[in-house]
Amino acid sequence: MGIERLYGCFLQRDVTDDDLKEPRLDRELAAKFSGKHRGSVRISTGRYYTKEEWERRRKKLLAVRLPG
Repeated sequence: MGIERLYGCFLQRDVTDDDLKEPRLDRELAAKFSGKHRGSVRISTGRYYTKEEWERRRKKLLAVRLPG
């Protein structure tokens, strides 16, 4: 895990020592917080691909034969 330190009654860990996972994008959660979000406009407006959607699109595009 990470290095843990005790400050008063709180146990604090260093985030830099944690193994961070890839975040999952959830369309319902993004839509719920879109009015309060001040980050990416694409995510706020729903103009993004989830990992599964991107893999399907990628396979479809790679299967297209190019002319010539």
